[in-house]
Amino acid sequence: MNYRRLAVFQNTFFLSMILIVVLMLTLLTAIAAVLYLPTSIGEQPQSLFIDEMYYFADLPLSSFDYLQANFHQGGFIVPAYTRLGNLRGVGIIGSGTYDLSPEGTDFSDHGVLQELYIPMNEEKFAMLLLSTNTIEISNQNEILDTANQAAFNFEESHDFFNLVRSHAYSLIAKETDLYVNIRLFGYQRVFTPNDNVSMALLHTEQGEYLAYYENRTVSLKNITNNQSLLEITHPFLTDDYPHRFLLVYAYITLTLLLISSIIVVLLLTIDLEETKRFRKLHEQIHYSPWMMGIVLGLYFISQIVLYPNRLDEHWRYIITICLYLLIVFSFSKNRPERHFLGLSFHHWGHSISSALALGFFFQMLGSFNVPIRFSFGNIYEFLIMFAAAFIFQALISELIFRSLIQNMIERYSNTLIAIIATAGVVAASNWFANQFVHHMSSVEVLIQSFLIAPFGSVILSLLYIRTRSILASSLLATLLIILPRILVY
Repeated sequence: MNYRRLAVFQNTFFLSMILIVVLMLTLLTAIAAVLYLPTSIGEQPQSLFIDEMYYFADLPLSSFDYLQANFHQGGFIVPAYTRLGNLRGVGIIGSGTYDLSPEGTDFSDHGVLQELYIPMNEEKFAMLLLSTNTIEISNQNEILDTANQAAFNFEESHDFFNLVRSHAYSLIAKETDLYVNIRLFGYQRVFTPNDNVSMALLHTEQGEYLAYYENRTVSLKNITNNQSLLEITHPFLTDDYPHRFLLVYAYITLTLLLISSIIVVLLLTIDLEETKRFRKLHEQIHYSPWMMGIVLGLYFISQIVLYPNRLDEHWRYIITICLYLLIVFSFSKNRPERHFLGLSFHHWGHSISSALALGFFFQMLGSFNVPIRFSFGNIYEFLIMFAAAFIFQALISELIFRSLIQNMIERYSNTLIAIIATAGVVAASNWFANQFVHHMSSVEVLIQSFLIAPFGSVILSLLYIRTRSILASSLLATLLIILPRILVY
């Protein structure tokens, strides 16, 4: 009986059918979780649209406890709507001032405002319009007439109407920086608080973006340089943001998506078997631990030094080229060594097609939507973007994590331990970057570093093990970088 069961699982057709059934059940469960759970934790669409515009001569804002903002020289109120027509917030474009002096503290901050974004619902927006003398602007001539009557900072031109809209779109594009963001395969999921949590995004005359919050803490953060300026306990408010259910939701959905992704990788590579050939290479290949330490040390130090200090992009290219040269001359001197790294063209057609299919599959998983078209300038811009992402981001990281770290762990243990341990290394490196470089919130650090990053690492490791091609995993990593930029849903 056991032999019969084993024969069934060794049969490619029957194994594929079983995997497809499990995949469909898992995906249906994941879709149900994504559709019904986010309503309690404030997930919102990321695309916002401008349909109307209002001019005002004077606008004092009093919707915050400690932040005072005033636009006394005129400006424009630009509401931002979701695709379904729901108001998400308003951008205020003009010349104003702000002052922040929380009671009981020595902190004080004030300056000149160019723009201000405030999350707002329809009721609060209606009250704002009722309490302010506004003129609705519907065309370029009206905006020129109102601009001529006010001391306004924008230069008067025939493109004034489009200029205001452009400023509004630029401001609204930054509004997601106010919220908790989770990037799943490059697709950004935005989680907003309830209406009782007051927050604002200030664009100052110095070109800085300041994020202001009032929930359980009153905080001010310069998102331009990731610097925290103020954080004190609010004496009155008790609303919590982000919602405590966000972590549970992330665990549930990511677990389901991880199972689905593993099944898809197995289905796409079900007829490939590279383990035996790779085990033979273990006996032939012996790397210098000193060179291994130098390459890994240079890579991780570059990540620690480059990002925090925002060095010029040329340094990134120089260090990456140095890493390539070290890898070529130290670890790929002959054909067996190149095969051990995964620099081979075994099953190249199968590997490339699997990576392409997985790239688009993961984009649809991340957005739970089907892309309708591509959006990029021209074919040359696309090729340059693809080459830069492949050479200076995806390939070098895959050589480090898969070809060196994972292979080294697999040599002294087994495949499963190598996948898990490599995911742990990826999680640790992401935790450092997200905690100390990007200064994410604690929830974002936890989800992005210890859930999503290891999730992606497991999939890339599994694809690499099934194909033993670093080109396949690098192509998939490249697609995860560039597809969110060019796909339109």
